[in-house]
Amino acid sequence: MSLAAVKAEYEQEKKVLEAWMTRMDISTPVTEVPPENAMSTEYKEGWTVYLTAVLSISTRMITVCAQAEQNKGDTTALKQILNKEAVDYDALAAEAKNRNLTELYTMLTHEAKSRRDIVAEL
Repeated sequence: MSLAAVKAEYEQEKKVLEAWMTRMDISTPVTEVPPENAMSTEYKEGWTVYLTAVLSISTRMITVCAQAEQNKGDTTALKQILNKEAVDYDALAAEAKNRNLTELYTMLTHEAKSRRDIVAEL
């Protein structure tokens, strides 16, 4: 995976997150009643906190990719971040496994592997 492809994925993720936060499809307005209308205030607030946190990560990673582009394609900092994230996902996955949260364990191990795969391809 090239640096440009990694950056493009984070940019696409950012668009999707921003669309979720404003309840707009990437290309068209949402015309159906948004499911948030059926959610409690606490749930909505928690979802907003989560989306905001993930959006900030996407924005940060786009910045790291842009810096790598400006630094003649040096992806060292990007690889370090992705490797650290993989280790962090492994720790979360271990905790999920200890709690018998199989679905969460599978998702977290997938996230760790995907980051290692990106590092291997950069």
